[in-house]
Amino acid sequence: MAKTTFPVIFSAMSAAVAAWLLMPVGAQSTNTITLNRGIRYQTLRGWEATAYAGQDHPAFANFRNVVFDEAAYDLRLTRLRVEVRSGTENSQDFWTQYRNGQISYQLWRCVRYSTVNDNGDPFTINWAGFQFSDLDDTIERVVLPLQQRLLAQGQRLEINLNYVAFTKEMTATGCPSGLSYVHDDSPEEYAEFVLATYLHLQGKYGWVPDYWEVILEPDNTPYWRGTQIGRAIAAAAARLRAYGFKPRFIAPSTTDMGHAWMYFDAMITVPGVTGSLVELAYHRYGGVTLSNLQAIAARARQYGIGAAMLEHIGSGYQDLHQDLKVGNNVAWQQFTLASVGADSGGSYYVVDASNPSRPTVRLGSRTRYLRQYFRYIRPGAVRIEAATTNPAFDPVAFLAPDGSETVVVSAAGGGSFVISGLGGGTYGVRYTTDGLYDMDAGDRTIAAGQSLSVSMPSAGVVTVYRKFSSGSSSPSPSPQPQPTPTPSPAPANLLADPGFENGGLGWQSVNNGGRSVVTTQAHSGLRSQQILVSSQWGRQVYQDVPVIPGRRYAASAWVKTSQVGGDGAAVMLQWLTATGLAPDLPAGSVIRTDWVGRLQGTWDWRKVEIEVTAPAGARAVRFRLYTTPDPDNSGAAWFDDTLLQ
Repeated sequence: MAKTTFPVIFSAMSAAVAAWLLMPVGAQSTNTITLNRGIRYQTLRGWEATAYAGQDHPAFANFRNVVFDEAAYDLRLTRLRVEVRSGTENSQDFWTQYRNGQISYQLWRCVRYSTVNDNGDPFTINWAGFQFSDLDDTIERVVLPLQQRLLAQGQRLEINLNYVAFTKEMTATGCPSGLSYVHDDSPEEYAEFVLATYLHLQGKYGWVPDYWEVILEPDNTPYWRGTQIGRAIAAAAARLRAYGFKPRFIAPSTTDMGHAWMYFDAMITVPGVTGSLVELAYHRYGGVTLSNLQAIAARARQYGIGAAMLEHIGSGYQDLHQDLKVGNNVAWQQFTLASVGADSGGSYYVVDASNPSRPTVRLGSRTRYLRQYFRYIRPGAVRIEAATTNPAFDPVAFLAPDGSETVVVSAAGGGSFVISGLGGGTYGVRYTTDGLYDMDAGDRTIAAGQSLSVSMPSAGVVTVYRKFSSGSSSPSPSPQPQPTPTPSPAPANLLADPGFENGGLGWQSVNNGGRSVVTTQAHSGLRSQQILVSSQWGRQVYQDVPVIPGRRYAASAWVKTSQVGGDGAAVMLQWLTATGLAPDLPAGSVIRTDWVGRLQGTWDWRKVEIEVTAPAGARAVRFRLYTTPDPDNSGAAWFDDTLLQ
């Protein structure tokens, strides 16, 4: 049987869905989405998560790598909220006492936001009065591993340091009397706290945060209101500038959307706030109305700053879509990176640690849809006008710095539409519905000025994104009737025997067995590459392909897994300093590693893919298919229809 070139997963779809996707363009409806590059809105800064990944769970070491890899390489988060508690300013290190079992969790909750002033002079730091062990633990166990993964891809992880003072916990039943809090009505003491944290991070890790979020959910505290927040910003900004730092503040971060703009109105009257405040932040736990969202967006626009929804447990793509389109958000966060237990709607990844030696990591139910935005709309992209003739197909469109467009459509139901105003090139189309995840509807190649047709089988989210450019990236504003141009052919596949129909000709393997080309599984054609999981070592097959530094490459593969443990089955690119290197790569020969995708557990055929630029100095790329070791020595993975172009 010949290989098919239509990359939709027919095995995971009904015949009715397949028929819908294959509907001739002439039979599709004329619902139209029209892009207008001339009308531009906000510039995206990043996709954020709070830096909690289940690091307090005993099995964390067994699932952390999967969480960090998935967050960096698949979901592609770019910003972390790192919380620093007000109780950091204290003569006692209560966090270390709790971690060492010296105090109970109940006592730790009572004291973690209580403060003891380091001294009576807010302009002189007494370092013995600050305890950063809690913050350092989060940085070293969550921030640095994720930061390293982004740096390996030539990207940067932005840090939003968030001050937290839930002082109501100090007066809970069973808490000791006499606990105090000193930052609420003393702007200079707050400024000292901010500066001490900056200096600590600079001295220990060599960097300072990109943003400082002034106070988490001030309407959940008895102290902080708009004017107090404004005074804290003004004092901290002056203090940071005096030490050569560039302040970038986020506020007010209220639980209630209605409080956000009201607090902002009080904040902005304080001298020194404008010029230091860069984001008007809000949460979605109350006051969730269209008028409040419009009020937030209007104030952000008036003062030339960004708006950002930075927490709501339970938010899904509907909230994200509205926050981008109505709220003009420049950053967005659901909540934590990962958590162990049930899917509460507050974590991007959910971990099942019922078997601590073999925990499994899966996407949260809402993350399946959020990924349609996060993965394809990247920081630096500008939202452009996208009008629709049918509100059931509701678009947001972004223009990347390289001139390529990404259109994400929230579909209220099944149907078809066309997108006009795209630049010429090859576009990928991927969608997610309640019953189908990350489905590949096939690449489409168009010339500038041509429309692109899309069909959805049911309600969900579909993403159309530029993969390769052909000619000018700018569509003709008023194209004249002309013969339909012949689409440019897709670039050739650089891999030998990409579907393993020739027995894996051109693929290399290292010792340790467990690899074979089989006919029992295939995504298309008759064969695929099978790799069995080993209890002792990783198993792989690979090809080395010459590359040109600075050139853009696309890599993909179809992967199927059965009970794969360890860190999963993966597809990886290793950029090398030379061609013809040995299987065991010599030290210093790997310039950078990019993860195309990783699967853990049991999955039907799923496509993993990435687009990257070959780094400076690269002479070859090693395209690796492999499984990681698992002590239980169970599981298998199959790879098919690999691509490098």
